[in-house]
Amino acid sequence: MKKVMRFLVRLFVSSRRWRNRQLRRFAAAVRGQRILEIGSGRPGRDGEGQSVKSIFDPSNDFLQTDIVPAFGHRILDVTTMELHEEFDIIICLNVLEHVYDFQAAVQRIYRALRPGGKTVIHVPFVYPYHDEPHDYWRFSEHALRLMLSDFRHLDLETRGVSKIPISVLAVATK
Repeated sequence: MKKVMRFLVRLFVSSRRWRNRQLRRFAAAVRGQRILEIGSGRPGRDGEGQSVKSIFDPSNDFLQTDIVPAFGHRILDVTTMELHEEFDIIICLNVLEHVYDFQAAVQRIYRALRPGGKTVIHVPFVYPYHDEPHDYWRFSEHALRLMLSDFRHLDLETRGVSKIPISVLAVATK
């Protein structure tokens, strides 16, 4: 039954392919940047798994992190990280819905970016519970606009019907 449910979710509400297409467009011109990936996730058979490191040019300094030690990445809690203007790009994909104090996370992301730096945030909207019990939120594009209001520029894209988006992708510039 779990396999059937997983198949149906991927078929109807998965945004991974759409998200990665958007990210490939973003990454096409990114060279020689310092990139932080928050929530790199479980490594897959290919060594990458949920990480998007392979989308970016190898000239970038790409740091994979996660809160789960078993995943083998640098341990980093986005709500308490003490980073100050250290990264040009911060990637935070399908993480914020699992962060109870999402406001602290967004503030820490902002602080960790260099002036002119960008963050790419992807969140589900219409999506089943996952990674329970740590699945707390669903953010609309309106919520993301408020959450990212300290950033100087914001581009938002949604996947799905405008009144029932499946997910939201934000690119915010400090």
